[in-house]
Amino acid sequence: MRSPKSLFFEWVVIDNCNLNCDYCVNRGEYSQKAADRMRYIPGVEIDIAGRLVEASRHVTRTTVNITGGEPLLARDIREVIGILGEAERLDIQLITNYLLAGKVADLLPGVSKVIISLHVRYRDANGIDALVDLVNATKGSTRIVLTQVDHDLRLEDRRVLGHISRKTGLPIAFQTYMPPWTKEGQVEDSQKIRDANFVPSLGKRCSLGYTYFFVNPDGTFYYDLWCREESRKTGNFLDPFEVNREAFFPPHMKRCPATSCGCNYNVFNHAEYTAECRRLGYAEEEIFGRRNITVAAWLKRKVSDIGNRYLPSRGRRHR
Repeated sequence: MRSPKSLFFEWVVIDNCNLNCDYCVNRGEYSQKAADRMRYIPGVEIDIAGRLVEASRHVTRTTVNITGGEPLLARDIREVIGILGEAERLDIQLITNYLLAGKVADLLPGVSKVIISLHVRYRDANGIDALVDLVNATKGSTRIVLTQVDHDLRLEDRRVLGHISRKTGLPIAFQTYMPPWTKEGQVEDSQKIRDANFVPSLGKRCSLGYTYFFVNPDGTFYYDLWCREESRKTGNFLDPFEVNREAFFPPHMKRCPATSCGCNYNVFNHAEYTAECRRLGYAEEEIFGRRNITVAAWLKRKVSDIGNRYLPSRGRRHR
């Protein structure tokens, strides 16, 4: 099996949030968490950032997705962005509700992409105006993506979303609602609710087991399809170990056995996932699923037929 040439670190910098959205999939785990249960220790984010930079030197391209909770609550988040921003061939993505954007506004030009979770129901009119002003002030220096969880949106919520889109000139991507965890576990019928809302990425088989790692606030990190119970703990960035290719590309990392799932990582960054799967040797039907290849081929023929019928120059050469 060929080694990956890219790495992706999903880093939960802090397991707490300054909002309390009732639909948050991480509620109780990475948000609205009791202080005595938090895994975040102020200051450790600097050490973890340094280790991520070390790891990035062993591959062609590394992406660090800084998330939470609300990552801008981390005490040393400015230092984290600065450390990562100085590394070569390392892209920073930041997922934030942007309430604390002023804390890092001058550093955002060094961030590849800022994904803003709007959560419009949890902002008042002044908060919406402040958000619009912040987005307009920074969209020229970094790529801004606006998102909103598509759950129980009222007419007024949709009007506010339309207002934000018009004032910023940016589209809004709607995210699928996924039932949150509770103290007793997942809500009843959570998978059924999720399946009813989620488009399973056309059956694409993901490459999580090869290139993607999940990093906790305490420095522990996982690989090998960490969405599954058999995920393995690779180590802890706060422990002494040599950062090298062997540490991040164990020979027994395996491919996802599912040909279709509702995983977020099967929905975003389609081009990157597909390219990595093909480079690692997946057969086409393993990437997309045989049924979806058939449907895609049918659609391609249909589009071609329509083009040939209504656009004569495509169907035959003029003499």
